[in-house]
Amino acid sequence: MINNIAVARKYQSGLDDAYIVYEMIVEGGITRLLALYKDANVDRIGSVRSSRHYYLDYALENDAIYVHFGWSPQAQSDIKTLGINNINGIYDDSAFVRESKLPVSWEHNAFTSTKGLEAGMKALKYRKNYKKNYEGHFKFYDTDSDLPDGKTAKKVTVKFSGYASPYFIYDADKKVYKRYQYGRAHIDTANNKQLSFKNLIIQYVDD
Repeated sequence: MINNIAVARKYQSGLDDAYIVYEMIVEGGITRLLALYKDANVDRIGSVRSSRHYYLDYALENDAIYVHFGWSPQAQSDIKTLGINNINGIYDDSAFVRESKLPVSWEHNAFTSTKGLEAGMKALKYRKNYKKNYEGHFKFYDTDSDLPDGKTAKKVTVKFSGYASPYFIYDADKKVYKRYQYGRAHIDTANNKQLSFKNLIIQYVDD
């Protein structure tokens, strides 16, 4: 669970190494990011924030170990009821570090790494392999192809709220969508690269 509030944005790290990133709105019009990692070695991931129950669907369908720092009451109940393997910074703090020198408040300075999470998984005796017969959630074409009824989408804006309206601009040379938010390029501070995505999936759902 990655922090995405504006005050902490410039300290975000590790998103460029994720192979899937989910974004959903939480309270106050802000969003949080659920970043999935596989076969990655990432030195700094975060900052890590608390769980919300509706993110659990995506942890489950990806057969992921869910990493968070705290939880809402419903998320706490659902994690227990559903038996979701999770690493919670409140109880499993050995997987996290506090970067107390950052000029942000306490809730924005918890970070982890794949090395720290490996240690946490080992201590909690979580399995490291997918469940039997798990085939993955998304299936993508191996090569680029145009949909016969497709439309040009050079710029895509996702208006979550008046506070959070990230947008993506297509780079035709690299064949990726480059991400912008809060009026500027969305940069991963670990490598100073702008976040880019080959596929965008936007889903509208009822409350």
